[in-house]
Amino acid sequence: RLYQKLSMISPNILLDSNISVYELVQNPGEFVITMPRSYHSGFSHGFNVGEAVNFAFPEWIPYGLRSLESHRGIGRESVLNLEKFLFNDSSFFNISVYSARALMILIRWQQQVIKSAEERSIKIQRMTRSSRASPEQSDREDRRVMCCYCKHSMYLMYLYVPGGDGLRFCPDHANHMEVDIACLSLFIRYTKEELSNIEELCQAVLSDPAQQKDQQKELLGFQGEVIMHLELAAPIAGHKGKKSFKAKSSLLQFPPSPFYNTEPSA
Repeated sequence: RLYQKLSMISPNILLDSNISVYELVQNPGEFVITMPRSYHSGFSHGFNVGEAVNFAFPEWIPYGLRSLESHRGIGRESVLNLEKFLFNDSSFFNISVYSARALMILIRWQQQVIKSAEERSIKIQRMTRSSRASPEQSDREDRRVMCCYCKHSMYLMYLYVPGGDGLRFCPDHANHMEVDIACLSLFIRYTKEELSNIEELCQAVLSDPAQQKDQQKELLGFQGEVIMHLELAAPIAGHKGKKSFKAKSSLLQFPPSPFYNTEPSA
């Protein structure tokens, strides 16, 4: 696996596959920028001090969503908490066309999950900021709550079952858990009213003449597969799900996440 940084691919193998390869020498004081989804590697000719910084423009958001999908597909924790970034940066002057479109899709998905929980009489609780709230306790320094199945950072909502250390999982993998619905709770960060307010803000951004002027130009400049991923928000079934040690339960089936592949691969 490339993410484990245990191997390097010979440039000759890439060239034999008609993949373009570029090389450069980075001198002191110079910057090297790598584009999204670009395989890159390097080495030092001697002692040096280097620094790498992750940064992104709004146009990168669909790539970020694809990245999170890839991480969930292999059950690996992502460094980036993109959902937190999108919602914490949601003001009229900060929201871009890309973030507004992504927020709209995420909001409507959470509204569907809440509705599904209400129909099953599942207890719905609001997340708190207090470290004394036992269901939300985390031994992580960043206070993130991770899905026990796919390692996704559950910023918007998660399902919780008490007992022992507690069981926390995302709505996508509820059907892999053998739990009693009567003991189940859905923790949400935003109420339906708050989600509606953010949705109205996104609609205002998307209908703003200044935003509309650049929207078509920006979207045409994107790779087609990424545009489709953002517009349709359809789960990608590119990964074959691993065999679960727990049978799937149709009783706990929730509306699927619009952006992410929900089956970790073997």
